[in-house]
Parts: sequence; structure tokens; C-alpha cells
Amino acid sequence: MLFSTSLNHKKTAQKYCLNVFGAFALLSSFSPVLAPVLANENTVTYKIKLGEQVSGNASLINFNGSDTAEEFVIIKLTGKQFKIYHTTHVVNRSWFTNRWFDHPVTAMKVCVSDGFDKKDCNLINSDTATIPDKLSIHDLSIDFKYTESDRVFTKNILVSKDAKPEK
Repeated sequence: MLFSTSLNHKKTAQKYCLNVFGAFALLSSFSPVLAPVLANENTVTYKIKLGEQVSGNASLINFNGSDTAEEFVIIKLTGKQFKIYHTTHVVNRSWFTNRWFDHPVTAMKVCVSDGFDKKDCNLINSDTATIPDKLSIHDLSIDFKYTESDRVFTKNILVSKDAKPEK
């Protein structure tokens, strides 16, 4: 009887460990989703959707090539310093799979924004910059450059005063 009880506890412990490690492996594949949880408690994270593209010739009969790609900009703000990166979330509706692709930012032009006007621009060859004194992230226009599939892209982002950080 002692042997079967300890064997049952061992199986329960193994099942629990597999469930914990399986959950961690599953969650770690969603890096942008986990980022706010793993970030410094003083870090504020904005995730801003840039757009969505559907590719392929999907129909009720033929599901081949029915991918959806969503583009996001992630801004992590700690005090007056912020870091920015571009990420793409690709969902394949045929196979019910999804993947995140991070594209590090290689350069930025950070300007003070006044409506459509830009002034006091700084060129930065990095993915990290400092917000000027007496300003917030909402006062800036940020042009950034990243590489995806051997092609260089540039985008512009302004963080709206109505934008809510991730929780």
C-alpha cells in the first residue's frame, strides 16, 4: 500500500510539473503579450496596432494561404527613457497557428510634435531614447527604421493622449 501511494504522488507531481512547464512554453511563445508581465514594475508599455493584412485566396472550399498579419509598435517607457520595437503577429487560419516576429528598431528620429509640425528633431542610431524635459511621450513624433525579410522599412508613430498602457 505504501508503494502505490508514493507512486500516485509521484505521477501527480510529474503531471503538475509538465502542466507548469507546458504553460510556460506556451506563454513564452507570445513574447509581446508576456513583456508587460515580465517588465520592471516602473515600466509602462504601450502596444499600438499599425494595421492588418490578409494574404492568400481563402474561401469556404480552399483555406490555403489564409494568413492574417497584424503589425504593432511596442513602446516601453521607464521614467524619461523609452525603447521601441516593431512586431508582426501572423495567424494562419487554415492550421490554427500563430507566431510573433519581432523586428528590432535600428534608428529613430524623435521630434517634438505640434499637430502636423515637427521641431527639435534628434537622430538616434538606437532603439532607445530619452524624452526631453517638460515633455511626455504624447508630445513626440517618432520616425523609426527596422528591417524585415532583408527589406528596410520606416514608420511614424504618435502616442495619442487617449492611448492606454498595457496592464
